[in-house]
Amino acid sequence: MHTLATKCHKNLAGINSEILYSHQFVGRTKNIIHEYARTLEAALDVVAAAPEDVLSHDRKVKFFRSLEKSYGKSALCLSGGGGQGYYHVGVVRALLDRGLLPAVIAGTSAGALIGSIVCTKTDEELRTALTPDLHAQMTACAEPLPKRLFRFLKTGNMFEKEPWLVKTRALIGDWTFEEAYLRTGRVFNVTITSANVHSPPLLLNYITAPNVLVYSAVVASAAIPGLLEACELLVKNDDGSVEPYHVVGEKWTDGGLKTDLPMQSLSHLFNVNYFIVSQVNPHIIPFLYERKGSAGQPVWRAKGVRGGFITALLEAMLKYDMKKWLIVMKELELFPMFLGHDWSLIFLQNFAGSVTISPSPRFSDYLLILHDPTRQRMAEYIHRGQTFTYLKVGMIEVAYRTEKKIDTILQSLGALDMFDTILASPIVRELRLQQEKTNMTIESPPTAPKSPRTVPLFQATINTPPSNQLTPFESRTDSETTSAAVLPMELGGALLDSGDVDLRQESELIKLRRQTIH
Repeated sequence: MHTLATKCHKNLAGINSEILYSHQFVGRTKNIIHEYARTLEAALDVVAAAPEDVLSHDRKVKFFRSLEKSYGKSALCLSGGGGQGYYHVGVVRALLDRGLLPAVIAGTSAGALIGSIVCTKTDEELRTALTPDLHAQMTACAEPLPKRLFRFLKTGNMFEKEPWLVKTRALIGDWTFEEAYLRTGRVFNVTITSANVHSPPLLLNYITAPNVLVYSAVVASAAIPGLLEACELLVKNDDGSVEPYHVVGEKWTDGGLKTDLPMQSLSHLFNVNYFIVSQVNPHIIPFLYERKGSAGQPVWRAKGVRGGFITALLEAMLKYDMKKWLIVMKELELFPMFLGHDWSLIFLQNFAGSVTISPSPRFSDYLLILHDPTRQRMAEYIHRGQTFTYLKVGMIEVAYRTEKKIDTILQSLGALDMFDTILASPIVRELRLQQEKTNMTIESPPTAPKSPRTVPLFQATINTPPSNQLTPFESRTDSETTSAAVLPMELGGALLDSGDVDLRQESELIKLRRQTIH
């Protein structure tokens, strides 16, 4: 078992290095890697099936929980990108069809819209929803261009937020982050940026903001200055009423201004160490530099670079020189405050992940970036998104299949975390049905009450969590500072660290959750 634990890593001996896939699609090295993955799964099954007199249940649970923590989790990050965000639909569909869709999903701006669809629908519903017919529900840019330009000259924004709230609510429903998690088992994360330039961005999910309505977070994450005014978040109270969710009285804008891919935060909260990034930002794709080729797009020269040495040299000099001057301008605060916001970080973040899926944009994509898709164009977005995802499937499968095997074994041992145990049980089906039956009718978004309740913002380092509430966090990197708005949960944080949850406990937890939700 000790040997097995040391060999159970995502990139052991470089088996998940992209350079292995940048010369050939298939070959001896790939066959060996997949054979190793199958052997590792078989070894894990042997340990899980060991008799009680050889290996006790408690030792199995301890071993596989330790393995789960050391192996880590995978996450799918969907970038912003306006109309090019529809490529995310094809990416998600390809991963779903191959059984490789992670449970942790993060989205910003356009990525938040697609991510909200994924995380509020079951797998069966997704297979029906993620088709070219989805275009009929994507009507945020239905207004004619002259009307948008007139509004921009009058108000400083091309769109009004109220129609976006109504349309997004009609698309995904009245789910809160917590309700969406209970319904699908997927952890949805949305990044938003404060309208106050000195405040850090926030990462919203079922831990940091369980009662916040998903559709309001999606619209806030898409509120690019100049296109859409800053938005308030909406929170659903225990009695089902909806009111503004105030965190030190702020409104929120596009999360991509400071944190397009919240990888640091996901690592802290969910032990994610493998990031599948769907990157479609039009201002970033030209800067993605893959001189040695990438998975599924090999360089045919054995030891060469894409396009030859001279071309690669000129490309590298140009891109890195541009980035150098952007860093200098940021450090010396030479960037102008356009529309009241600091735009320096939109070029200087980390925009790539462990695997980066980046469909090559066409010229027409840039022209139609603020247009609703037709059925034909949606079909093209899905097809191209799937095609570029399939190029990376070999890499993703090697990393994800072992993670999935560990989760399956933990479920068979009855040793998942508390919320995962609830989701894996038959009782949750009744909860989902009740949620769907009692789901609120789609109406216009509520107006703000005269005296809205103010929800405090708790901040603490991740090393000193309070004992009676969920863990808030505050993490800083060179290009990212993220904090979390945390609402204390009725169940208390102590239960999150509990061991096995038997059926009686699980039933009581479900009852408490129903009371909290309804």
